[in-house]
Amino acid sequence: DGITRADLKQFDKDRDKIQSDWQQIGRARVFLNKDDNFKKVDTDSDDYLTKSEIRKALERTDLTQDERTSLEFLRDNVDDIEEASNDELGDEN
Repeated sequence: DGITRADLKQFDKDRDKIQSDWQQIGRARVFLNKDDNFKKVDTDSDDYLTKSEIRKALERTDLTQDERTSLEFLRDNVDDIEEASNDELGDEN
């Protein structure tokens, strides 16, 4: 047992993915805070963004490419992002 070159290579890949995800989360946060877009995406006003609400927001034609990319990232990572904070009663799902 020990660290192999393959372990180090995988570690670098994982680190790069995590850094990329943090950048995407930051961009998404900027978009959602801008012009109160969180409320615009949260169509049922329950303070939760669902995949369905995010998909509907992606239908907007006035999105910039960066905004679209941010929403796509949120849509594709809803499960992981919602698990970051235990802010619901019972299971997150």
